[in-house]
Amino acid sequence: METKRIDLYEYFGAKKPEGPNAEAILEYCLHSRSSFYPNRTHPAMIVCAGGGYYGICEREGEPVAAAFFGHGYQMFVMRYSCAPQKYPTQLIEGAMAVAYVRKNAAELQVDPDMIAIAGFSAGGHFVGMTATLTGEPEVRAALGEDADLAKPNAAIMGYPVISADYDTSHTIRVISGGDPELIKKVSLEKHVTADAAPAFIWSTFSDNLVHVRNAIEMACAYREAGAPVELHVYEKGPHGLATATRPSAAPMGILDGCAIEEYVNPTVATWFEMSLTWLKNRGFTVKDL
Repeated sequence: METKRIDLYEYFGAKKPEGPNAEAILEYCLHSRSSFYPNRTHPAMIVCAGGGYYGICEREGEPVAAAFFGHGYQMFVMRYSCAPQKYPTQLIEGAMAVAYVRKNAAELQVDPDMIAIAGFSAGGHFVGMTATLTGEPEVRAALGEDADLAKPNAAIMGYPVISADYDTSHTIRVISGGDPELIKKVSLEKHVTADAAPAFIWSTFSDNLVHVRNAIEMACAYREAGAPVELHVYEKGPHGLATATRPSAAPMGILDGCAIEEYVNPTVATWFEMSLTWLKNRGFTVKDL
């Protein structure tokens, strides 16, 4: 396996925001090139953990990426800027992550038309921006012609923050800095077009931090725009389930006093296999050319 850590601001020669918590780091782990399959290409999965844009919840990153790696994906884990950094910083960073993978697809053994991005909670908002807003002028200003490489081929949003109308976690307020115009801009259900990246969205009705209406509103916005979408809502499960298996389970008491057993939920864990099927139906497979 090959592992590497890329500073995306440095790679693209883009101006890094001033102030604390500004970074765009892409870490990856690749399947080794095989002498038996010298022309093999893999789908790519870029994983973006949550954390309310205050920080990065590590257990929503690498454990999820590793699960996709086990199914033939080249795995990438994104570390993006957090508060006090605000929009459009995170949008530009999501665009850089996708553009980097597509621009270096041959070296990374990735099919450039099979790049997916997945995120959870605030990471789901980060992914939602990357799925819907990479055509914004701020992305073009930062990346130039590489902005044409920035839209993912598929997006997975787990219990995402989407709308200021249902922002019980205050994530929208953090990324907007409370600016009324930016609040509208980052309420993503208002900006879905037919050109949005196809989306797989899931949540639980009993999410105790991010209201399920976020996921529902995003799915409805996709449907109304005529963009491909699949939505799954489970009856029970706390916020922050990630893969809903033990590798990503929260330690005792980390979220509203929930025990670790509450983050191991075989029913909710079915989202992963369903997303694999959804991706496969969209052409995401290992290929030997």
